[in-house]
Amino acid sequence: MILPVAIAFGFFLLAHRNLPLAAALILFLLPIYQWRLTVLGVPSTVLELLVLVLFATWVFRRIRHGGRPLSRIPWRWAALLFLLSAVVAIFVSPDRISALGYFKAYILEPILFFLVLWDTIQEERQVRILLFAIGAASLILSIIAFAQYLGFVPSPEPWILETPKRVASLLEYPNALGLLLVPVIALFSVFFLIPVRETDPQKRFIRWFPIGVVFFGVLSLLFVVSR
Repeated sequence: MILPVAIAFGFFLLAHRNLPLAAALILFLLPIYQWRLTVLGVPSTVLELLVLVLFATWVFRRIRHGGRPLSRIPWRWAALLFLLSAVVAIFVSPDRISALGYFKAYILEPILFFLVLWDTIQEERQVRILLFAIGAASLILSIIAFAQYLGFVPSPEPWILETPKRVASLLEYPNALGLLLVPVIALFSVFFLIPVRETDPQKRFIRWFPIGVVFFGVLSLLFVVSR
């Protein structure tokens, strides 16, 4: 438990100095949701811990320095209704502990993360950092999956022994990789529609980076044999 606490404290220092960069780091570190722990008797993950530290830092900054009026939050009523329906679902679920875990990880914390992004990300440069973070994470996972399929990197069993063989990259099982990659591939495919002047080195990177994310992502989906 000492290491997660130290990581959370270091992340708090980063978030206090640069909230957008801390949010980008969370996107880059999405695979660490597999690092599980227990906080005050409640099952959690290191990724969830970082999200809560980010949100707490954002609340502290709003109290001290203010921020955008909360009345301007887009889709706020739809989000509140969705949140309310999820709370009701916890109480009608036959397994309330599992339902609470799903609610925390899949509904509540993503909404908290969205609030931080909505109030903090205001410049195009910040948006690019976020996109680069999640694109880089996807690209790294895809390249590792490609190397696993070729036999250059060990792949977890039993997936690699199936017919056809399947890879999982750094994740627990193949479908987890597919669930992460598909929305990122869809997002980065949009960049192909943006005209770019090839004479500008930065613009060339903006062109080739999405191509790499999509190309290796699609290859990984074939090797994952996602169901």
